[in-house]
Parts: sequence; structure tokens; C-alpha cells
Amino acid sequence: MVETVRDEVRSEVLRRLIAERGVTDVARSMRTPLVEDIDLQHGTHEEIKAVERAVAPLARRLATRLAHRRRHGRRGRLDVRRTIRRSLAHGGAMLEPRFRPPRVGKPEIVLLCDVSGSMATFARFTLQLTHAIGGELANVRSFAFIDGIDEVTELFGPGADFEASLTAMASEADLVRGDGHSDYGQVFEEFATRFGSVITPRTTLIITGDARSNFRDSGADTFSAIADPARAVLWLNPERQRYWNTGDSVMAAYADMCDEVEEVRTLAQLERFVAALSYVANECDEDIDKYCAKVELGEGRILSCLEAQGTNIQNRCTQALEDVGLK
Repeated sequence: MVETVRDEVRSEVLRRLIAERGVTDVARSMRTPLVEDIDLQHGTHEEIKAVERAVAPLARRLATRLAHRRRHGRRGRLDVRRTIRRSLAHGGAMLEPRFRPPRVGKPEIVLLCDVSGSMATFARFTLQLTHAIGGELANVRSFAFIDGIDEVTELFGPGADFEASLTAMASEADLVRGDGHSDYGQVFEEFATRFGSVITPRTTLIITGDARSNFRDSGADTFSAIADPARAVLWLNPERQRYWNTGDSVMAAYADMCDEVEEVRTLAQLERFVAALSYVANECDEDIDKYCAKVELGEGRILSCLEAQGTNIQNRCTQALEDVGLK
């Protein structure tokens, strides 16, 4: 009976819409969105389930791509001493250059994930993706926060069931210090005190959150101190950019300390961003150390530094920047 009434109401609404707007406009507005284009904050229950099913294959594709590049990647640097020694067998002609073994290392990723009420849906996907690709893409350490922060890396470790991990986080992670509403300033202060040493010059620091701190202190100076040692600082904000810095949003307070601040509302955007950070960190590590080590973080200055080097940077770094659309 309920389904019959629902169908009749839906048919009547559709009839009136067609009468007012025409068949073409109504058909366009009712188009089913691709799963990668579904808004992670406002999708329907069925759409959210479809996105969840897509996360694991997405993670495997990203991991496979990076693993392929590591297996079939570049040779190491020229080993001058061994090359000269080998040339003695050919009368001094350097016919067989020798190379050092390539330095294969995973970039370190530290994720700070806002899991407060307004961020709960988006946080689920960032944690799920991190859980799925962590073992392949990088050394990943994950921290969840509301108005307190706690490490949840072990809860989402290899072999852990994701749903069980979420349940464990809700019951075991110590994330609330006061009223249970977001307090970015307090969170950054606590992170600096308890976990600040995890940020190193090899770290890519990723913050996922809407930067809404309920009109509390932003803790921008503390965030600057946290971000300063990191190789790159990336902020993913699922809120539409036009709403940043309105009401209790303090996104501007952190933006200058970040290399990139991106609106990420869909799985497609998240895929591109994760692929970019892992791929570029691997392929451009030597060029960043050589040319951009003293460049101040913020406002994309590291990427601008790499682009300014022109043909000086290695081909693999140039290719990486082109592949992810940063050049």
C-alpha cells in the first residue's frame, strides 16, 4: 500500500514537472549521476552505498599504478667510481656505465581527519580510502579529531575490517575533550604536544575538514609550527569554496601554510588528488630536495618552484606533473 501511494505521488510530481519545464529539461535533471561524481556530503542512501562499493577497486587501481612505476621505474644515479673502474677493461673508454641502485622509498603520509558531525560522511570515505591503499602507497599514519585528537592508525591497519574499525574508533579513540564540537585550535595544540615528532621532511601532511571551528581560536600559529617541517601540506575541504571563510569557517587562517587547498566533494576529485600526491612525491623527490628545499610552504610555492626550473628537473618529474595536470 505504501509503495503504491509513493509511486502515485512520484508520477504526479513528474507529470507536473513536465508540464511546467518540458520533457528535455526534466530528463536532464533526472539523469543518474556517475558514481565518481556523486557529492560525498549530500548523496542519497543508495548513492552513498554505490560510492562505498567503488572505493576498494579505486584503491587497488591507484596502488597498481604506483607499484608499476616503482617496478619499472628509473635507474639510479650514475656511479662514477664504478664506471671509471669498469672503463679500464676497455682502455679507458666508458662503454658500460654503472648506476647505483635506485632509491625506492614510499612517501610518508600523515592524515588528520575531522570526524565531527558535519564531517562524518566525508570522513568515512577518506578513512576508507586511506585504509585500502595505505599498505601500497605509503607509510600512512592516521589521526581522527573532533575537539580532541587520537591516533587511529592501528585500527585501520592491514587486514582490519573497515566497518569494525569504524566501530572501534567510535568506542576506543579519545576524540572529545569538551562539548564534542569541532575545535581546530585545541586539536592542533594537542597534536603538536603529543604527536608533533611524526612530521618530518619526508612527510606529506593531509588535513580533511571544513575548517569550521565554532568561533573558537583557529590555532593558526600552532598549525604553522606543525606544517613547517613537512615536505608538503594539503588540505581537502568538502565544503563548496564559496562558503569558505563565512560564519565560523577559518579556512583563510590555514591556507597560507598549505601547498594546496582543494574543494573535494566527489570520489573523482579524491582519486585525482590522491594519485597526484603519491605519484608526484615519488617522482619529484630529488628535484624538490635539489631546487626547492628552501622554498617556503604555502600557496602552491613548491609546485611553482618546480615549474620555474623548466628543463632542469628530471624527465620523470616533468612527466609526473604533466600526468596529474599540474603542468
